[in-house]
Amino acid sequence: MGEVIEREKRQNNLLPARLELTGSFPDNNMWLEFDKPIVAAVNGLVVGAGTMLLGAVDVLIASEKAYVADAHVTYAGWPGTGEALDITDKMPWGEVFRIGTEGITFRVQGPRAYRLGFYNEIVADDQVLAAGTRRSPE
Repeated sequence: MGEVIEREKRQNNLLPARLELTGSFPDNNMWLEFDKPIVAAVNGLVVGAGTMLLGAVDVLIASEKAYVADAHVTYAGWPGTGEALDITDKMPWGEVFRIGTEGITFRVQGPRAYRLGFYNEIVADDQVLAAGTRRSPE
């Protein structure tokens, strides 16, 4: 575990409000190449690496049944590998801390995550894909 902690300390991409959104994988710079906003439609669970991916998304639309959690500590993993840290600009630090340290039993449900600022919009379960793919009037 000591080696993991030291490696994570050396990764510049684990700082909140960083300029690059590379998550726990330093070689993953695909987000930097996008010239349009990234929209995600979530209709279920966001766990572990899913939080890393959604941390880089510009607009998050979710169903009422969607939730955010992290299972690393539940299965004897290390929560500080970056996944939870990637959402610190979308949710209050206290909630991110709980997600990263309380395991799969702590889940932030869709409506609550919306109130906390994680999601931009909550829609009915059967409307998530339509809401995520709708176009602005031209």
